[in-house]
Amino acid sequence: MSSYYEEDDPVRHTFDAALWRRMTAHALPYRKALSRLALAGLLVAGCDVLLPRITGSLVNHAIAGQRTEVWTYAGLYLGVVSVLAFMVWYFIRQAGIVATGVAYDLRRAAFGKLQELSFSFYDHRPVGWLMARLTTDCDRISSVLPWTLLDAVWGVFFFTGAAAMMLWMN
Repeated sequence: MSSYYEEDDPVRHTFDAALWRRMTAHALPYRKALSRLALAGLLVAGCDVLLPRITGSLVNHAIAGQRTEVWTYAGLYLGVVSVLAFMVWYFIRQAGIVATGVAYDLRRAAFGKLQELSFSFYDHRPVGWLMARLTTDCDRISSVLPWTLLDAVWGVFFFTGAAAMMLWMN
């Protein structure tokens, strides 16, 4: 049996659009959870944009001695923080649904493929290495998809919202 080491695998650090298309194809059955994840990212970005503005108004009214306005802004701040906390919990839950489902589907397909291969294939690759590589790769792919979507949606809306808030303020 020939020895096979992970160093024998080529390492590529370039963006591969075909690879991303194949990975996202596995996430298509979880479109609803992905859309809920994107919506949660949008709402979290909105809360992140609103919090500094509310804090600034709260401080300005406190300095001016307007007690009734301070309590109004404090309540608003508490409401936005509550929405933010709930949405963070919600997007973690949705990302977990997508990651678990994609990992299950990938493992099922991959193990099915391994069972179809000829015995001579296993003469060149140690079975333990194949199983470890398969499970880590499935885990990595399934966790990358939802968190990349969330980061992209949150980032775009946060920076757009922050820029709009700054332009609106001045």
